[in-house]
Amino acid sequence: MDQTNKRFNGGGFTMVEMLVTLVIIGIVLAVMLPAFNAVKNSATNLRQKGQFNQIEIGLEGYRNDFGDYPNDYYPSVTQTPDVYSDTYSGAQILAEAMVGSDGLGVHRSTQYRLDGGIDYLLPLDGVSDGQLYQSPVDRTQRRGPYIDLEAANAITVGNLYNSGQVTADDEDTFVLADMFGTAKNKATGKAAGLPILYYKANTLNAVHTPPADSSDGYGNNIYTVYVNSKVLDWGVPGSSATHELTKAQTTWNLFYDATSNPNFTNPTPYRSESFILHSAGPDGIYGTADDVFNFEGSGN
Repeated sequence: MDQTNKRFNGGGFTMVEMLVTLVIIGIVLAVMLPAFNAVKNSATNLRQKGQFNQIEIGLEGYRNDFGDYPNDYYPSVTQTPDVYSDTYSGAQILAEAMVGSDGLGVHRSTQYRLDGGIDYLLPLDGVSDGQLYQSPVDRTQRRGPYIDLEAANAITVGNLYNSGQVTADDEDTFVLADMFGTAKNKATGKAAGLPILYYKANTLNAVHTPPADSSDGYGNNIYTVYVNSKVLDWGVPGSSATHELTKAQTTWNLFYDATSNPNFTNPTPYRSESFILHSAGPDGIYGTADDVFNFEGSGN
């Protein structure tokens, strides 16, 4: 009996030894956890860059068919670019241009409007041309899809945002969600990202500074921030949180600072001849330091 107790006492851990071991494990975890998170974030950033690359290839295909990249807005009948009551944001235009309004390709006559058609552009006889995306689908008038639906991470707005955040007309439109999984697909319950914002360069212009106000349109700017204002106004999916980058003029400099190439004295954007793709990044908020773009600037 005494020998058994001796063997037990001699082969076990004392309380002090156990505490020391737990402290060491805690220290190791504290040291390793940031490294694990850094590796995870790096892998997600690489996935995001890969998605951007797929979209860029798709946009080149679109330009090959249509002669130019898609616009980042389409003016309403008043032809003023700051009126968005019946038009898409740049993010919605990007999605329709890449996969169409139903995943079967973009109609060659689309005007990128919420009604899916060109009703307000009446022909000489005054009769409406009606909707473009109707059944049966006229595939001869379609181009694309320019990117695989899975690679595009296409999702309807209604499956990403709550009904109170978006209009009923917007719910059926597509956006291309980023790779950061900061939101949830309401239809599948799986992780989904925020919409990728799209800005097309106006190559006739030479300025890259915040415009005076939204009525200024593009002004002399190569890029204008508020072509995606509709998405920014929707806020964060399933949350009451708001984005740092809103239509308010005081926050526009966040976009222009983030997209300005520091190698030039005068404010000049990256990718001044093509387009910018913009992800909200790991925090799911547009206009913060972790935003990701399709160029190698600060934080990318």
